[in-house]
Amino acid sequence: MITLIRTPTLGNKNNWMQSSLPPLGLAYLAASLKHAGFNPRVIDAVGEGIEQFSLFEKVPETMRHGLSNQEIISRIPLKEQMIGVSCMFSQDWTLCRDLITDIKKQFPNTYIVAGGEHVTSMCEYSLRDCDALDCCVLGEGEDTIVELVEAKKSNKVLENIPGLAYRVADEIRVNPQRTRIRGVSKIPWPEWELFPLTAYFNADMHFGVESEITIPVLASRGCPYLCTFCSSPQMWGTRWEARLPEELLDEIEFYMDRYNATNFDFFDLTAIIRKDWIVTFCKLIIQRGLKINYELPLGTRSEALDDEALGLMHESGCNHIGYAPESWSDETLKLIKKKIKKEKMSESISSALKKKLVVKVSFVIGFPHESIRHLWENVPALARLAFLGVHGVAIIPFTPYPGSELFESLKGKEKLIINDNYFHDLLRYCGLSAPLSYSDQISNKQLTVFNFGFMALFYSLSFLFRPNRFASMLLSLVNNKPTNRFEKALGKLKMKRLLFRKTLSS
Repeated sequence: MITLIRTPTLGNKNNWMQSSLPPLGLAYLAASLKHAGFNPRVIDAVGEGIEQFSLFEKVPETMRHGLSNQEIISRIPLKEQMIGVSCMFSQDWTLCRDLITDIKKQFPNTYIVAGGEHVTSMCEYSLRDCDALDCCVLGEGEDTIVELVEAKKSNKVLENIPGLAYRVADEIRVNPQRTRIRGVSKIPWPEWELFPLTAYFNADMHFGVESEITIPVLASRGCPYLCTFCSSPQMWGTRWEARLPEELLDEIEFYMDRYNATNFDFFDLTAIIRKDWIVTFCKLIIQRGLKINYELPLGTRSEALDDEALGLMHESGCNHIGYAPESWSDETLKLIKKKIKKEKMSESISSALKKKLVVKVSFVIGFPHESIRHLWENVPALARLAFLGVHGVAIIPFTPYPGSELFESLKGKEKLIINDNYFHDLLRYCGLSAPLSYSDQISNKQLTVFNFGFMALFYSLSFLFRPNRFASMLLSLVNNKPTNRFEKALGKLKMKRLLFRKTLSS
């Protein structure tokens, strides 16, 4: 009845931050369809083409990862009635659009639906930009995709299904937003049996550090905050809901038994809101005697992470943690609505280091309101983080992402033209390409200088304060045994270039 497709991805050829991970969202959709009595098929273009890298000819210095369009199309059953395509990230939109167009040429009578963060944020644009696309699933998709498949199977109209945008003749219709799923612990676990997990395990391209069999998991959904650079409010709403710690650990134990997994990467938007949840989770891991590693994503709320919580996290298997202040400028924090308390975050970082956790801190520079003065206000913080012993920083140039408040603001001021060039420019945010500045007070060249200058400042001071770290980094690269994400990123860049050269030469 339906084939779900994870499309190839696009990346900057010199992008050291890109990872290749099993598609958790698509696995949840497959599970919901199976639970409803359907028999979905999956084509994972990245997992099935994990070592395939090629030039994306439309954009210089851009690399495509995964199966070719023809390889994907050849895997689709000849009489398939519906095809679902996942487009999570807007930088992949043009590739996704071209794939949908090619599929429609081969399957002109098949209904094609797309879902993910990109089409949620830009559903009408996506339908106008891609004539081959028939429908978009908006936001949380588990219930919506089931109702859509049932409606198409029985030839029912779509106007009564919330969370859809679709084409009727030459008209685009957008139904009311679907209410968020309540009771997230009741959602069927991801249907990983339909995905080539072994390929991901062997490739070791997940975003974490541990070189072990890794499975992605979700502990919660949503985020209660309204950061102006984030698309989360439109995709998920602002209700944060956590799974029961016991139920999450049941899933983790299942993966340990089924796949011999020992490492778990959390894909949450904001993994920790309440201290009591993380404390309970950690204590249960210890009580069950589970020998696992797990990593929390950037964006964790430091207010919940005090000495007690961090100690339990380390004892239960969390060895790496990321903090995301985004900026140390009070004015910037206020304008981007990043509700953090710098003193409490500093205390939490210090405590994490004392508990022997590997700590990474993330900054975003070049917000539309920022001037050189705002950027300089980050310098003392970077120096202090290096002195404290933080293991790594990420300096990310601001990019207006679809669905975010700043994206809409820049578009309204006509400072943002939405076309193929815009989507391709999203690939500049990491790697060695010069970023685009969306601030009238900071040039592209200045943003590039601060981007690399901040990285050089932090790591120079870090190696100065702790000379043994430089030797440790060189040793880890030689032995391919990274101790933090920066070292693993350098190793992944080297591996990806080798695979890329192999593809070009074959």
